Amino acid sequence: MMSSSDDRYLCFMLGGERFGIPLLYVKEVIGVPEFTRMPFAPGYFKGLLNLRGQVIATIDLRQKFQFAAKANPENAVIVCELGDVIMGALVDNVDFVFRAPESEIQTKVDVESTMKVDYVAGLFNHKAGLVMMLDLKKVLSVQDLQTLKSQHPTAARQSA
Repeated sequence: MMSSSDDRYLCFMLGGERFGIPLLYVKEVIGVPEFTRMPFAPGYFKGLLNLRGQVIATIDLRQKFQFAAKANPENAVIVCELGDVIMGALVDNVDFVFRAPESEIQTKVDVESTMKVDYVAGLFNHKAGLVMMLDLKKVLSVQDLQTLKSQHPTAARQSA
């Protein structure tokens, strides 16, 4: 049976943990550019980047998830398209692309009720280790989306 492209994920590292996001959301992966800081934005908003003339708001997922942010040459920005929002996500490093059939993703995540895990869509047991599958739309709060859209008109495409 052939697998479809929607069962492919990009694996990246944050604070020594593996995370995965659907490859369909990923536009590209770039090295860490210079950022223009956004006034009055939450601390985990890294700033705006200019990608070939397109201005993209970027969040530091390490700070968002309260992991220690360490600058190293493997840091990368994953440029994602989530419906009408294009955003960048700063991560420790990008690992690999993998296939995870929906039937093999454990969607019931049993953890302490004190942990905020609503952004974890499931867990996948990859040969490299356990991968937490992120729901990027839940990672971004309503306030985050408003900040992304309001800071620069091209940071989010307006629906016609």
